[in-house]
Formats: sequence, C-alpha cells, structure tokens
Amino acid sequence: VKATVEAQGEVAVIEMRATAQANAIRTIAESLSSSHAEEAAKLAVAREYIAMYSDIGQKSNTMIFSDRPADVNALLAQASTVVKA
Repeated sequence: VKATVEAQGEVAVIEMRATAQANAIRTIAESLSSSHAEEAAKLAVAREYIAMYSDIGQKSNTMIFSDRPADVNALLAQASTVVKA
C-alpha cells in the first residue's frame, strides 16, 4: 500500500513538472513572436552563459575561454565538457 501511494505521488510530481515545462515552453514561444523578442532571447542566453561560467569558476581552478566568443554553441559545448570533467 505504501509503495502504491509513493508511486502515485511520483506520478503526480512528474505530471506537474511536465505541465509546468509545457506552459513555460508555450509562454516562451508566444513571447518570441512579439517585438524585441530576439533581444530578450539573446539577453536570456547571455545570463545563462555568465551563470554557467560562474559555476565553472566555483568548481574548478581551470578556465577555458574560446577564441570565438560569439559562437555560443562552441562556448556551451566547452563549458559543458569542463563541468562534466
């Protein structure tokens, strides 16, 4: 009985997270169709980028900076590799 109740609770949590994520994606999609959406998206990516490098700096004494700072995909891949190491 206890296992069933716990499983039902886990299902509810998963469903709530999925619903919240779907709502967030829907909100972002709607926002990106508005004016100045591209600038807002760039700002959001920049914030995540800065937070990611801050996290790397706290966890490691090694920092890697790209020779192509405008290539966000390359920077994210590098940072991800360092965090996983």
